[in-house]
Amino acid sequence: MTTGINLLDIAIPIILLLYFLAGVRSGFFTTLGTFLGLGLGVCAAAWLVPLAVASVGSQWSLITAVGVLIICLTIGQWLGLIAGRTIRRVTDITPLKGVERFFGGVLNLAACALVMVVLTISMRTVPIPQLNTALSDSKTLSWMVASTPEVVKDRINTVRNDVLAFGTIPEVSQLIAPETSAPTQTVESAALDRAAASVVEILGAAEQCGYTSTGSGFVADNGLVVTNAHVVAGVTSPVVQDSRGRTWPGTVVYMDSEQDLAFISVPKLPLEPLTIGTNATAGSLVTFMGYPKGGPFKALPATVQGIGNTQTIDADTGRANAMRQVYQLAA
Repeated sequence: MTTGINLLDIAIPIILLLYFLAGVRSGFFTTLGTFLGLGLGVCAAAWLVPLAVASVGSQWSLITAVGVLIICLTIGQWLGLIAGRTIRRVTDITPLKGVERFFGGVLNLAACALVMVVLTISMRTVPIPQLNTALSDSKTLSWMVASTPEVVKDRINTVRNDVLAFGTIPEVSQLIAPETSAPTQTVESAALDRAAASVVEILGAAEQCGYTSTGSGFVADNGLVVTNAHVVAGVTSPVVQDSRGRTWPGTVVYMDSEQDLAFISVPKLPLEPLTIGTNATAGSLVTFMGYPKGGPFKALPATVQGIGNTQTIDADTGRANAMRQVYQLAA
């Protein structure tokens, strides 16, 4: 963790102030037109990007997607800017000029804050310890992200996963027990709170595979983290991050692709190991913890529907993996 003043906490208020003043100068309708044009560009990109990506090879998919997105956003913003300026010229000759300019500043300020939240949530999964630490240490960014509605954060995580093409998760070939409804009651205890501190997020870049990987793991021994093999497949230097945003570099010391199991050595990890318990029985109310979709830490209730052996299917190749013992949860 860093100490002293975080430079981001100095820079961000200044940036927000500058965006507010720029919005006042542009006015509400020009600013609104720009954002509506960007929205139009996003809609166009959502339709065109999949078509463009499908027409090129996988090695060019990311570059193509980014290129088409930039073109759509640029054209959309230009069209919106022209429309907004046309309307603003009308309001400039009325008594509403001052009000229109002020709300232009408010709108521009809100848009800038939203972009900062999107970037913060998106960049937190980049496996660069210095960047992860700087983002998590910023009180301003932490407050902005915490103030963002969960539905918005979930949507940002979903879009980020689609764009960055995170590694695929093995799919279960068949259910091992009948499906039941997810529980509505929650499980709270001091033991769960202590356990949550030892559940970590694994970040890594699989350069040869062309994607960024994220997943969950837990501390099993001093300086040792257990995770899934598919999380660190192709990753040479994983980064372990706890729920407070602290990061440590790690090394994969064991990997069993058939059982989807991997061990990561993190010598400087100060987190307490979890005690390995016995299997939960069917019908038990449990809590599962982790970082779904590369998002923030979550602890949610679940019911054990069953535990047994089944095969998983590789989502990319369709190949059946070895039999594995798995839990089937209703969550």
